Amino acid sequence: MLRICIAVAVITSALTGCGAKDGAPSGPVSSTQPDSQTQAPQAPPAAQEPQKSEQPKFSSLDFGIKKGQFGVKMVKGTLKNNTSQSFSYVQVEINLYDGEGTQVGSTLANVNNLAPGAKWKYEAPIMEESATKAEIVNVTAY
Repeated sequence: MLRICIAVAVITSALTGCGAKDGAPSGPVSSTQPDSQTQAPQAPPAAQEPQKSEQPKFSSLDFGIKKGQFGVKMVKGTLKNNTSQSFSYVQVEINLYDGEGTQVGSTLANVNNLAPGAKWKYEAPIMEESATKAEIVNVTAY
């Protein structure tokens, strides 16, 4: 009987350590965070200081669908670099929609070496005849 008790104790202690990574606790873990019911109430948002709104890296100064050279529809716009950083590559991604708001395509424009504070006039071709609206969905820069 004593052998069975010792065997059970050895197996139990061996299983308790299974699956634990080096330095990780192998037993129950308790949180140092209090229960949500016992946390001190936070100040209402109105009592907190307002955060400064950061200016976005880029601003779209004008944007729209226009006829380009030879009557081809284009998305034309101006993007301004609002930072003090020079970007070696900037790309504007634009979704295209028909009159009912259904996406019918996309287009893009890109430029190299956009200087700090610089404005870039871009044109992105539209191949979809049914496109009547456009929306900038992403600006990639590095």
